Amino acid sequence: MNETLLTLRDSRRLSYAVYGDPNGVPVLLFHGTPGSRFDGKLVDEERLRGIRLVVPERPGYGLSDSKDNRLLMDCIKDVAHLAEHLELDNFFVIGISGGSPYALACAEKMADQVIGVAVICGLGPLDYPGAMEGFSQEDQMVMKGDESALLKKKRIIEAIHAQPEAILESLDKHTEFDSLLITPRLSKVFLYSMKEATRSSEGIISDSLIQAKPWNVSFEQITSPVYFWHGDHDKLVNIRHAKHLSKKIPNTQLNIIEGAGHFGATITGLNSALDHFKNRSD
Repeated sequence: MNETLLTLRDSRRLSYAVYGDPNGVPVLLFHGTPGSRFDGKLVDEERLRGIRLVVPERPGYGLSDSKDNRLLMDCIKDVAHLAEHLELDNFFVIGISGGSPYALACAEKMADQVIGVAVICGLGPLDYPGAMEGFSQEDQMVMKGDESALLKKKRIIEAIHAQPEAILESLDKHTEFDSLLITPRLSKVFLYSMKEATRSSEGIISDSLIQAKPWNVSFEQITSPVYFWHGDHDKLVNIRHAKHLSKKIPNTQLNIIEGAGHFGATITGLNSALDHFKNRSD
């Protein structure tokens, strides 16, 4: 893994990490909410042979500077700068969970460069009936920008940073499928990434506010193939999000992982997506 800070045109710093083969198939990974540049460590080194995996941190996460009143399209501009810096003419993108909006926005706004998309346990737009089902009342208030809910959320994020082990208890990891995948190595990576993701509350708060607003993504204009992987036992992001999105985008494939919760589907989907992209490039 190589870690780098890129100075953007507005003088902010963008943190990212690169894994795998420097000459491999380029893939940009958009981490979840929360997540960090260390999420690339969820993939074992053997699977990364032939893959150049780039994991940027959105503003307010890890070492990336925050951006006031961040919008979805601000991150796409950052990614465009990063792709230019890394001399990536064409690349695949992966969005995990809360990283889904950014991956799909890239696919639409950077259509001449994005050649394939994977959405793994991905969150969809929250503007249709039933979309908010499963979110706690508190999370819904955060998404609406309620001041007291935001303050409480910041305190929770601070507590997670102090003791990231606590967040493992909130995962729907108790399906048999997930339990078989949660190795000590993956648990360690997850905790390390959570610690880094919660250096500041700005990243998570900004993501939450963005997710609830109109994305301004023209799904019908996405020309690259979009592959969905989602667990049918996911309690954090209901599978209805994948089903809804797969009907709005022209060229899609929905892969339902039976018995998988959020964590299990994340690992399975990420591995499957990387294998698929590598095979497509052979």
